[in-house]
Order: sequence, then C-alpha cells, then structure tokens
Amino acid sequence: MKQHIYLTLISIASERMQRSKDPIHDHAHVSRVVKYTQDLAKKLSVSETNLHALLIAAWWHDVSRTLTKQPSFIWMPLIDDIVSSVMLLYTIVRKKLWSKDSLLAARIVFCKSTAAGTFLRKLLLNPSQQILVDILKDADALDLLHTDRTKHLQELVNISLLYAYGYKLQAWWFFSCQQIKFKTEAAKEQFVTLLKEFLAWISEEMTIAWHKHTFGEEWVSNMMNDIKRLIAQFEVQH
Repeated sequence: MKQHIYLTLISIASERMQRSKDPIHDHAHVSRVVKYTQDLAKKLSVSETNLHALLIAAWWHDVSRTLTKQPSFIWMPLIDDIVSSVMLLYTIVRKKLWSKDSLLAARIVFCKSTAAGTFLRKLLLNPSQQILVDILKDADALDLLHTDRTKHLQELVNISLLYAYGYKLQAWWFFSCQQIKFKTEAAKEQFVTLLKEFLAWISEEMTIAWHKHTFGEEWVSNMMNDIKRLIAQFEVQH
C-alpha cells in the first residue's frame, strides 16, 4: 500500500508538471531537483522511509507553478511552496492517499517556504526530519546553476527584458552575493562541481560572445572573476 501511494503521488506530480507554463520551473527542472535530492540523500544516509517522503516532496515542490499561465518573479517565490504543500495535502485527502510518508512530504514542502520560519519548522518536524527540508532546499538551489536551465533562460532573455533582469539577478545572487549558504556538506561539494562546469560552459567562444553582447564585457569579466573566487573559496573549505 505504501509503495502504491508513493508511486501514485509521484505520477500525479509528474503529469501536472508536464503542463507547467513556467519555462524555468517545468518538468525538466523538477526532474533534476529530484535527482539532486536522491544524490544528497544517499550521501547523508537518509532512511528509506524518509527518502520516500523526501522524493514525494521534491516532485511536488513546484506544482503550484501549474496554476498560472503567467508566472511572476515577484510573488510566486513567496508563496509557491505553501501553495504546493496545500495542493499535495488536498490530493492526499481527495484521493485517499494517506500514509506517514505522504503527510511528511506535505510538511517538508511547507517548511521549505520562507514563511514557515524556524518556529513552525521545529513544530512540524522532529530533529531527524528537519534535515530533509535542508536537502530539498539545497537540491532546488543547485539546479539554478545547471547549464540546461541556463541555456533555456538564454533563449528567454533574447525575447524578454523581464527574463534578462531575472538572469542578471540570478547571476548576482549566485556569484556576487556573499550569503551563499548550503545546509549540507554534500551540497557544497556538488556546488563546486557545478561551478566548474558552468565556468567551462560560459568560457566557450559562442557562449561568452553572447554574454558580452547582451550584458557587456565588464559585467562578464566581473561574473567570471566571482565564479573563480567562489570555486577557490569552497575548495579551501573542503
């Protein structure tokens, strides 16, 4: 029965994400987050029971993005996890997919939101479960650097000033901001690998030419210096 619930909830989330109109929070994004989640959970020796709940949460964390055809950069990040957790809980009740795993998954997604805060996180999850939220947050953050996602964002930048702003904001947050923090050591190690892959990709002739044409040589130079600084910084830590 537990396996049936687990597979059914994943299937529902996967099908819904196929219909997502958000070009950077789509089925491909969620699939990559699930893969990162699995990798991090394995390195951190997450139990099988908690792993099932965590993977359900990973599949459902962006389901709220399927509710609108015009996703917002401003308000969606503030409420998407909360709405996704409510949608998951509603599906559990409506389709009678009750289990400890499914209910834990709904709490994980809710606690991933900024609004949940430290108090609600401690109230809804015991200490051994709180690491599951950290894993999901880290997995979601890691995908911001995936080159497939960035290539897709490039295409959107060419046709939308809003996405051009979003691209620059994402680059600033990752490469210039001094507050890059991952909760798990496994994610920090993966982050260095992704940084190196991203640096190799952006250094390719056509890719760097596009960035210079779109954002200017000074911006590109500063970004690449920031990436190299981050790589050195994280390598020293490990």
